[in-house]
Amino acid sequence: MQPSGKWKILGWIGALVILLILPFFLGKYSIFLLSLLAIYALVSLGLNLLMGYTGQIAAGHAGFLAIGAYVTALVTANFDWLPCPVTLLLAGTISGMIGFPFRHTDPAFKRFLHCHGDLSLWRGGQ
Repeated sequence: MQPSGKWKILGWIGALVILLILPFFLGKYSIFLLSLLAIYALVSLGLNLLMGYTGQIAAGHAGFLAIGAYVTALVTANFDWLPCPVTLLLAGTISGMIGFPFRHTDPAFKRFLHCHGDLSLWRGGQ
C-alpha cells in the first residue's frame, strides 16, 4: 500500500530536520563521513542521470568532480569565509571551458577521447 502524498511530504520534512540537527550531536569524523556519503551520492545520481536515462557515455565525469574538489580546496585554504558561491562559479567556468568544445563532436571521436584518457591514466601519464 502506497502512503498518501501528505505522509510522503511529512517523511521528507522529518528526514531533512534530522539531517539538519544531526551535526550538532556527532563528532568531526562522523560529520566527515556523512559529507563524503553525500558527495558520492550526488556523483552517483549524476552518473545515473547521464548513463541510465540518456544513455550517454560518462567521458570526464570524474575529471569534473576533481576540478570541483581542487577549486574547493584552493578557495577554502586561501579565504576565511564560506567559499560555496565562489567555488561553484570557478569550478563551473573551468568545467564549461573544458567541456564546451566537445559538445558537437562525432560520437566515434568522443569514444576515442574517452579510451585515450583511460589508457593514459592507466599507464601513469607516460
